[in-house]
Amino acid sequence: MLEEKRTQNRLQIDVTIFYKVSNHESVALNKATTWDLSKSGICFYTDTFHEKGTNLQVLLPHILHSPKTCTVVWHSRIYEDNYKIGAHFLQDIFSR
Repeated sequence: MLEEKRTQNRLQIDVTIFYKVSNHESVALNKATTWDLSKSGICFYTDTFHEKGTNLQVLLPHILHSPKTCTVVWHSRIYEDNYKIGAHFLQDIFSR
C-alpha cells in the first residue's frame, strides 16, 4: 500500500483547468482535467508531458480568481499522449 504524502484532505473533483509552463515564452494555455485538489496540491490529466520540477501557472476557473504556481512532483503515462500529473502548490491556493 502506498504511503499518503499529502497532509491536507483531497477533494476529488472533475473540472477543466488551464495552465502554462512558468517562464516559458509561449503564451498559449494548455487544457487539462483535474482528478483531485487540496490546499497544497493538484492532480490532473493532460496530453502534454511535464518533467518533475517543472513550474506551472494553473488557473482553475470558478474556483480561484488568479493563477497559482505549482511544481510537478510526479507524472505517470496513462496511455499514448495522456499523462496524469501530480503537482505541489508553492503556497496555499486559498491565500491571497
